[in-house]
Amino acid sequence: MWTWHRVMPGRDDELLNYARAMASTLYHSVGTAAMGHADDASRVVDAQLRVNGITSLRVVDASVMPHLVS
Repeated sequence: MWTWHRVMPGRDDELLNYARAMASTLYHSVGTAAMGHADDASRVVDAQLRVNGITSLRVVDASVMPHLVS
């Protein structure tokens, strides 16, 4: 849930409590765009991250990573 309100500078403990209350994590899919050799029919992108069949489009996010980087 996103909330929008102004955070005024305050004491360090107030800012820390705010950060703890508002922080969250998000799930990001990895490994959903297969990379492979030119003869691999299942690949989505090539080694230069160019999307098959679409000119001037590259994948530039974690979907081409086989595993989540910590």
